Amino acid sequence: MVGSGSGARTWADEPAGNERLAQAESQLAEGRAVEAAVGFRALLDEAVAAGGDAPFLASLRRGLGKALLLAEETYASLEPLETLSRDGAPSDLALYAEALLAHARRTLAEASATSLQVAPYLEDARGALARIPAEQAAATGRAWLAGEAAYLGGRHAQAVELWAAAPSRGDSVPQERWYRERQAHALYQLGRQREAAEVYETLGHARAAASAWAAAREGERALAHYAVLLAAAPGDPLLLEDAVSAARFTSMQVRLESILGALTSEEPAVRATWAVARSRLAQQRGDHALARSVLRELVPSLSGPPLATLCYELAACLLLDPQGGESARAEAGNVLLAGWTAEPGQADLAALMGLMAEQDFRAAPRFWPEAGPLHRSLALQRALVLALPEDPFMQANLGNIARLAGESGVAVAALLTAVRLLPEDAATKNDLGLALLADERAAEAQAAFQAALADDPGFLAARQNLARLRRPYAGEAGFEARRLLLGAEAAARATGEPNLLYRTLALRAWRYGRRAEAR
Repeated sequence: MVGSGSGARTWADEPAGNERLAQAESQLAEGRAVEAAVGFRALLDEAVAAGGDAPFLASLRRGLGKALLLAEETYASLEPLETLSRDGAPSDLALYAEALLAHARRTLAEASATSLQVAPYLEDARGALARIPAEQAAATGRAWLAGEAAYLGGRHAQAVELWAAAPSRGDSVPQERWYRERQAHALYQLGRQREAAEVYETLGHARAAASAWAAAREGERALAHYAVLLAAAPGDPLLLEDAVSAARFTSMQVRLESILGALTSEEPAVRATWAVARSRLAQQRGDHALARSVLRELVPSLSGPPLATLCYELAACLLLDPQGGESARAEAGNVLLAGWTAEPGQADLAALMGLMAEQDFRAAPRFWPEAGPLHRSLALQRALVLALPEDPFMQANLGNIARLAGESGVAVAALLTAVRLLPEDAATKNDLGLALLADERAAEAQAAFQAALADDPGFLAARQNLARLRRPYAGEAGFEARRLLLGAEAAARATGEPNLLYRTLALRAWRYGRRAEAR
């Protein structure tokens, strides 16, 4: 070990000092960067205090800088490496530039920073690299580092040019492979996706190569990669999504459908996912028959959540078919119920079942006296309520559908539950009144309408229903009906709705009342 300049022995000449130095170097070699940094830092502080000679201090700063870089303490590594670089040794200048670039890279990755914010680090890195003599450029990897400085600064074209001309570094540090990945990314950003794909292929990055080939509209080459990737990772949903996007972008849906059809898996969920992707691709091409058949053929072999997923897709496919008609809706209803049985409470199924039940409920008058849509609506809503009994809106919808279907008892029970779960909702109380009327419970219906008006005095429907309940408008009932109808007229006028009907009914109630008094 080198001593001090005066020739006197220092702590570094002692066995304990040599042992600590060897330990720090061993830790660095083994990748134990934090421990190595602690060791080098202690040795450096002691050596500075003891007046260690320059070469020895340089070796300690070099070791400390490397350890801090390896520990990703990029900012802390700058101080010892900047001091080290002042002597101008080419390898130390390259190491300092590497630390500056690493810190710039980390700053960009950890915060919403821009190239402008890391510009000082990039400028210092370029300055350090410029001091490396030309004859040492290849040995120090100057071109690779200069390319990274350009890349981090957003100068992708310059980075690509520098990296393309850089001599091979093999497995040396900094790793050529790491820079080749950045080169491919820069090429992609420059719109040179075909070249980027070729670089990714040489690096063995099949997924990145597939994406780049797709962006270059080389669909066949992209899907060749995706076929291998999907076979190797059949349960990766993001990979499948990327493959579908690539097929659509390159108009290669049929090719991907063929690839997916040839894949095999023991996992029901994976088979269901593939079938859904094939169906959607066929549907996008307008081949609704194929889209349905792909799903139908898999239904008998599934159960549980995979079956629920498939049933949702098949029902959606049937409902979206412009040529489907009532028969397709009937099948969709049965499919949804089967999926709901397989996985009650599944969110997508619940949303589609609720939508279909509402559509059929609203369409029921057009099909009268054919009650198929109404019965289907009631069956779907019953299934939803059985699985979600504490949902007030599900209960309210069931009540309204059951009332229209003639099942007044079911309607009253459902709406009483809805009112219990949603006690301050005037519309639900009004619906309960209608259900009670249908169940021939007029007094209770009147109380429900009055409760709705108590919650919302301007509620037009409740006023109308309460006034109609008090016909034939004789005596006190007639005057009360007139008061309510005038209130309904005022509410209609305020909301911009037609009010002639309420005015006419109010006049009729007044006349009935006067006749009763005259008698």
